Amino acid sequence: MTNLLLQDATFGRTPRQRGITLLHEAQAAGVATLLGCDNVQDAFCPAGSYDPLDTLACGLFSAQLSDLFDRQSRLNLRSRGANRFAGRRGALCRRGGGQRGDFPG
Repeated sequence: MTNLLLQDATFGRTPRQRGITLLHEAQAAGVATLLGCDNVQDAFCPAGSYDPLDTLACGLFSAQLSDLFDRQSRLNLRSRGANRFAGRRGALCRRGGGQRGDFPG
């Protein structure tokens, strides 16, 4: 988010040059794409957080993505990513009431 805030920042016009990689083209070529962020309420971006959903939301809109995950990333999450936490206390793939949380799609 800091890069989106600072790159091509100016007053009086909309920024035009932003450092977003070619996600659509990478996904079309079969490259698994994931988003990450290291902005945690620093001096340049006080709105940053550790919340991965914030990162997904920011990426979804700034890169104009039609889906949160490409096909390969979704398969990785299901097969070896989030599922390795299944059954562990405090696991990332759990939701309220101790029920297992499944990723959509």
